[in-house]
Amino acid sequence: MNKRLPYIFFLLVLTMALLNGCAWQQQIGPESPYYLPPTGSQLVVNKPIAIRANKASAWLQDGEIRFFKNIDVYYPNCKFELNTVVSVKRIVKPGSFTIMHVYQEEQSMIQPQRRLAASFRLGVGVGGILAGGDGSSPIPYATVFNLRSGRQPDVLRMTCMHWEDPTDARYLTLSEIRHTLGDYISIIIE
Repeated sequence: MNKRLPYIFFLLVLTMALLNGCAWQQQIGPESPYYLPPTGSQLVVNKPIAIRANKASAWLQDGEIRFFKNIDVYYPNCKFELNTVVSVKRIVKPGSFTIMHVYQEEQSMIQPQRRLAASFRLGVGVGGILAGGDGSSPIPYATVFNLRSGRQPDVLRMTCMHWEDPTDARYLTLSEIRHTLGDYISIIIE
């Protein structure tokens, strides 16, 4: 018996598994929460977006620009970010931004006062920590769009998210993200 046969068999199985994984990734459509717009797609700012003094971001929810304190974190929301914080108000002008990279992550940026308020709202708070029936705590499930533009180089990224219980969590679909952005921002898939 050939001593290389187990290695050849292993490589064959590994190759088939990798090809199957690639085929699965190609079958994910825009309606899936796992769909990621490809690099080179465009994010188009259709209306001016004001960034307040001493801030580097603006928040959008239900097609409106809102202060963070008015964002309901359990519903889809997007944070449009710049690279720098300055002491004057800035305006991101309408224009096109190339989507350089998109990825999904479970974020851990939890603010204690938000968690406490949420625990009272849901009635399941335990010592200021929001806990579900199984002891899990909601966390932000985010889709991050890294952006680039030669005309407005200070624009960094847009992060769209909502808080979910890890036991039945999912990321936002492209349709949910588009609804959140309303008329302010369009995403054009290449």
